[in-house]
Amino acid sequence: MNAVDLSNFTSFRELDVQYAQDKGWAFKRFKHLNTELVEGEDYVWFHQLDDAKLINQLREAGRIYASTANLVMLSPSGTTKITQDLSNSST
Repeated sequence: MNAVDLSNFTSFRELDVQYAQDKGWAFKRFKHLNTELVEGEDYVWFHQLDDAKLINQLREAGRIYASTANLVMLSPSGTTKITQDLSNSST
């Protein structure tokens, strides 16, 4: 994969920390809203084998969980969609 600028993208780990939620909160929100999210617009997906170098760099930088295999990074629009209705944060 070509170099990707992820400076404006947010990981599930970063959202969990930002909103003081347990590990998995942002992932659960992502899964719950999956039909509303558009790949390439709201998020990008990286495969553990094809994108291992990028995933390792983000892991070493502390941006993703150590256990992350395949990676989803949320664009600003995806982050907004996941966090806009925090009254349902238990989903």
